Amino acid sequence: MNIKLSDIIKWTGGSCDNDSADFEFTGVSTDSRSIKPGELFIPLVGENFNGHKFIQKVLENGAAGFLYAENAEDIPGEGIRISVNDTLRAFQDIACNYLRQFHIPVVAITGSNGKTTTKDILAHLLSQKYKVLKSLKNYNNEIGVPTTVMQLTPDIEVLIVELAMRGVGQIRELARIVSPDIALITNIGEAHFELLGSIEAIAQTKSEILEYLAPHGFAVLNADDNWYSWLSGKSGAQVVSFGMKNDAGIQLIDKKDLGLGGFDLDVKIENREFSFHLPLLGVHNIYNSLSAIAIAHCLRLSPQQISEGMKTLIPSDKRMEVRQSAGGWTVLNDSYNASPASTQGALDIMKRLPCTGRRIAVLGDMLELGEIAQDSHREVGVKVNEYGIDYLLVEGELGAQIATGARMSGMNSDRVIELENNERIYEKLKSIVKKGDIILVKGSRLMKMEEIAEKL
Repeated sequence: MNIKLSDIIKWTGGSCDNDSADFEFTGVSTDSRSIKPGELFIPLVGENFNGHKFIQKVLENGAAGFLYAENAEDIPGEGIRISVNDTLRAFQDIACNYLRQFHIPVVAITGSNGKTTTKDILAHLLSQKYKVLKSLKNYNNEIGVPTTVMQLTPDIEVLIVELAMRGVGQIRELARIVSPDIALITNIGEAHFELLGSIEAIAQTKSEILEYLAPHGFAVLNADDNWYSWLSGKSGAQVVSFGMKNDAGIQLIDKKDLGLGGFDLDVKIENREFSFHLPLLGVHNIYNSLSAIAIAHCLRLSPQQISEGMKTLIPSDKRMEVRQSAGGWTVLNDSYNASPASTQGALDIMKRLPCTGRRIAVLGDMLELGEIAQDSHREVGVKVNEYGIDYLLVEGELGAQIATGARMSGMNSDRVIELENNERIYEKLKSIVKKGDIILVKGSRLMKMEEIAEKL
């Protein structure tokens, strides 16, 4: 979908000496390595990069023009030059206005846990009826969200975006860009405690997604979350609730645990009961699926369409993926990220799975917890012992606190092993793992613990 030069100037408040008001760019790109002929290049600036350095290169590769917020008068080439105050803000404003050209429902998802998995479940369900564009990978920040929006084409019928944050006001800014018709807050937990300092501040920051929610839209909220009542009062839009414990519009009535096969679920949807098969592990994925069912219902999918989509779900990358090894052991690869709640949930899953061998937990640091970090890690160690895990292998300075918690709660010290890095953990695992064992691998993203899972 082409974009007029005149629109770019209007949307960004920029200035341009070129009088070709009817000129149209073939697209917008912030990546100098993949610029296509006819596109507008937006040079972003960060702590360790400055896209202005690549303007000449993108012109040589066919870019039709560029934005700039620094001196570009001496750059050779015939490209259209648009001066703006801030290139990132201009990029966001372009995406915001570009999205307004499409009259489609926009779903925005935030929360402390489960954002990406819920996004992937929802996109799969909605694909039973609609052509869907969802945030790719972890494109959920101030650059990723507008990048996703700029991928819209006329055939897209629903847009799903994930909104993450690293501070107060960031979700508000992302919500401003997309102005969602449906806003989901999966839960309020301890993730980002280090950045915000309290659960109250986390709840306040997550609630920013509701500030730009369309009045005719839906606020989809977790009825079992401690902050449900407070969040319900933060938006004038209709509240759609989901849950397993408290009364909710989309409510789990009963579940049958099928081990590695997932769950059979009986779910109430507006006082009618329906049965679904969920081929994913973990109670947390029941919550994720209930929220996705709620949104799918808002977008008029039939229970039959939801059921067909649920049957064919597969785990999101590095999120409780079940891998069977040639050696006869099972690997639970949950290495994408970790928080106290998600780690305890993963341990609970492993405890409940049928196992003919030993249960082995391989855990690393859980980051961004601030002043509660050491206590939170020790509490996870206590759970390792309470759940009857046979071996605990840890790495990282905070991972050592998991080991401390396990030993203090009575776990046999010979079964608690502290190692320096992923390679050392893998070498140790090779010496102890046997047929029938189940191995959980989990840690924060920076720990790169997928390296262990892949080798296993």
